[in-house]
Amino acid sequence: MNKYGIKCILPTEEEQVKVDELIYDGIKAGKEIDIESFHQIIDSLVAQGVEKIILGCTELSIINKNDEIKNDIIIDSLTVLALKTILLSGKNIKETNNEE
Repeated sequence: MNKYGIKCILPTEEEQVKVDELIYDGIKAGKEIDIESFHQIIDSLVAQGVEKIILGCTELSIINKNDEIKNDIIIDSLTVLALKTILLSGKNIKETNNEE
C-alpha cells in the first residue's frame, strides 16, 4: 500500500503470459486476438478486488477500442495521455454522449 492508500495488484505469471500472447502473437503479429482470454484476465483481477485496471500498453488500447469494451473499471493510458495532451495545449475536451 502506498501513501495514497492504493494497492497495486498485478496479473499472475500465467495471466502475464496470456497478456504477452495477446500483444505479441495477436496485435503486433496482425492476427485476431482471443478476446475471451482478455476478458478472463479482467475477470480474474476483479475477483481479486481490483477496482480499476490500467491498460499500460498501446496494443491493449487497440484491443479495448476495437472490441468496444464498455467497462468503467478500465483506464486506458493512451486515452488519458491524449486527453491530457489536449488540455495542456490549452484546448477544451468536448463532451460526447455515447448512449444511443
